[in-house]
Amino acid sequence: MGNVTQAQVTDVKRQRTHKARPLGINTVYLLQVASRSFGMSAQETLRIAESLYLMGYTTYPRTESTDFSENFDFKEILREQSSHPEWGDFARNLLENGHNRPKKGLDAGDHPPITPVRAATRGDLGERDWKIYSFITRSFLGCISTDATYDACAIMLESGGEQFKTQGRVLI
Repeated sequence: MGNVTQAQVTDVKRQRTHKARPLGINTVYLLQVASRSFGMSAQETLRIAESLYLMGYTTYPRTESTDFSENFDFKEILREQSSHPEWGDFARNLLENGHNRPKKGLDAGDHPPITPVRAATRGDLGERDWKIYSFITRSFLGCISTDATYDACAIMLESGGEQFKTQGRVLI
């Protein structure tokens, strides 16, 4: 073991913070997230998104819309996702206790936002396909949930005469 340095907590600040739920996903946003979060090119992302659509897992992936139509059947998708091993409990809770109407987005008049249609598991898809599918599904569930509330924490530490600041979030 190397040298162990001790630090003393000198200050803790907590602030209740809210983060608005996301809008529906359009093609541009999907490409941005896939590039930034998964290191995927636009070409690879579109190939995967179109493949998920052709296999019946998602809606058509080329859309500018982020708004859902008034008659969109959210409950049908929640029923489909309610048995999913990773987020089924969450989907079931929204189905049983009610979900929110998504925030008003852009209706470009082309296609609805990219939405999961059929449940898929990690075993059903390859690793990179799963990343895109999981993002689409989790974002959809997020857009009909309540806004997130969390405590933002900033902790000041002192060690060896130096001040250090750490930050984090605690979901409530």
